[in-house]
Amino acid sequence: MKKLGITITLLFLFSITLATAVPTLNIQHEDIQPGETLLATISLDSGEEFIEQITLDNIEFLEGRKSVFIEHDIIFYENTHYLYAYLIREGNFTLKINNILYKSGEETKEATFEKIINVRENLIITEEEKINQTTNETYYEEKTSTKIISIKPGFFFGTENPEITLENKGDSNLNISYDESEITLTPNQKQKISPIIKNQTPFFLELVTYKTFSIPIIYILTPIEIENKTLIILKSNPSLLHVNLIANQEKPETIEIFNFLEQNITEVSITSNLSIMEITNLEDLETIKANEVKNLSLIFNSEKTGYTEGEISITYTANEEQYELIISVFVYILPENSTQEDLETIEDYSLLQNECESSGGKVCTVEETCDGQETYNGIFCCLATCVTLDSDEDDDSDGGGWGWLIGLLIIVVLGVIGFFAYKKFKKTKPPAPEQKLATTTKTYESRISGGLSRG
Repeated sequence: MKKLGITITLLFLFSITLATAVPTLNIQHEDIQPGETLLATISLDSGEEFIEQITLDNIEFLEGRKSVFIEHDIIFYENTHYLYAYLIREGNFTLKINNILYKSGEETKEATFEKIINVRENLIITEEEKINQTTNETYYEEKTSTKIISIKPGFFFGTENPEITLENKGDSNLNISYDESEITLTPNQKQKISPIIKNQTPFFLELVTYKTFSIPIIYILTPIEIENKTLIILKSNPSLLHVNLIANQEKPETIEIFNFLEQNITEVSITSNLSIMEITNLEDLETIKANEVKNLSLIFNSEKTGYTEGEISITYTANEEQYELIISVFVYILPENSTQEDLETIEDYSLLQNECESSGGKVCTVEETCDGQETYNGIFCCLATCVTLDSDEDDDSDGGGWGWLIGLLIIVVLGVIGFFAYKKFKKTKPPAPEQKLATTTKTYESRISGGLSRG
């Protein structure tokens, strides 16, 4: 019996060891409302370390079994990952993080985990005092309201003074205190704030309102080094880019590029697979000096409406080795008659995209066209099939998508003309020599015969 107890104890301790030997996802608030910013960290126990950084490619959001787009970002600093996501609508979602590589002691391990996130509005019920105008009696009426704050971005990483945008997404006033300041936001009001820089990094900006939100602030002055290897060499701000665009209107965008090394980065090559985007200052980015911040200048312009996505690839040489930085770009193009107000009021097209898909439709990319019924509600939703455009359809100079039909009609007309020309030629064809000789003989005999009868 004693041996059995020892065995059970050992098994229990072993199960604890197994349970703690995996990465831990810590979400600040489990009760997330639509419009709130999800803030989380992914960390390991003492003595363990990540072998590779978790990137956007490792992260997936699911609704049921279907993958859905939710804007998010992740950064790594001092063996901790900081994650944020903008959850803009109600629903049950699953945050899935794949292929997490880490080391526990001398053993290399891989983990994948999922976390269910329920996004629901929290209605605040209060009683409002009112007076009956007829009887002059006092009565109380229930009133519901919401308190929701959006925080963008959900963390700061960089070398310049941090700036955070707060927005009241609820329908009642929000009182917010941070550092030694207090502000009040009315519904739909936005305000930018700049936290006081602390001596240590990272530090957390504490926002105290209906909840307390801790915003990670990573203010960089020196390169980040682990085991004498620079973990982060080149970093972009933002790490991914979302652009809302009006068709046939150019829109400039800027991405900051940070060099965290104490030496120059050379042989910088920047390419992109987005045809509607132009990089205008490539010649200024062939070399990025030590600890330098440079701007990547972009211009977006598209004749077509719809949605498209791609990436910017930055390859460079540092410490005689070649590296690559990938920046994902997501672009939504509104119709030509849209206004700047449309861009500002429709904040997140992923919501409209989800609404389109839930109604059985699809948002065609700029490389596609809808071959049937199409509705418009901020973006065009194709209720039929999105058909990929070929080179002829893209070229307006030869009639666009009708070029093939015009060509076919021309061939038919030429065929008809040729047929009638052939028939006419056949009717007026000169007689063959044998036919001509027979005709001449008959005429001559007729004349001889006529001559004899007259005699």
